[in-house]
Amino acid sequence: MASNPDLTTLDEVDLGAVTWISQLTKTCHRSLYPTLDPSGSHLSAAGKTILITGVSGGVGSAIAEAWTLAGAEGIVIAARRLDLLQDVEKKLNEIGKGKTKILVVRADITRDEDVAALWEQAVKSMGRIDVLVNNAGSLHQAPAGENEPAAWWQDFEVNVKAVYLNVHQFLKQSLNDNGTIITITTNVLGECSPGFSSYTSSKLAQVKFMEFLHADLPSVI
Repeated sequence: MASNPDLTTLDEVDLGAVTWISQLTKTCHRSLYPTLDPSGSHLSAAGKTILITGVSGGVGSAIAEAWTLAGAEGIVIAARRLDLLQDVEKKLNEIGKGKTKILVVRADITRDEDVAALWEQAVKSMGRIDVLVNNAGSLHQAPAGENEPAAWWQDFEVNVKAVYLNVHQFLKQSLNDNGTIITITTNVLGECSPGFSSYTSSKLAQVKFMEFLHADLPSVI
């Protein structure tokens, strides 16, 4: 995901100003609390296998760490850069103390053949995948007309096409009418901010697809 070069640390961001516009609850937590503690027995992922896209650091890495702390049986982490994946793998092995099996797969998830190969390796290694986490995202920020067409469309490639490709492979498994798909989206869906036409439009399409997925397959949560 593209970053804003003017913001180097979270210390420079007024988090309250960023979140209050779309905050739906009275309280906004910024630190871990018991209900969401992945190490708690109430959130145990024992026996579960997880596939996470976009695990090259940041949110993807944190998601993988949480599943490891929850005691997942196996985690498949995918991204385009092998070196970053290996850094995350090392950290996960330290957290899980070798109890969670980690599979690293380098893949461009906008490419059909890469996604097919990713899932072939994942199923061969883990047996099946219980949870798919669509975390990979793309943001090319520029006013309409200034954003090059290829860059503008790349947000749809990652935020929509890649999600569908991975969901398609997930559903090809013998799920026995169950399974879980988690797709990371954004709170800017209801906004119309200058420079975000490709990102927000693609995220709207992403969320609408997830709504249709639930309508088509309500047993997949």
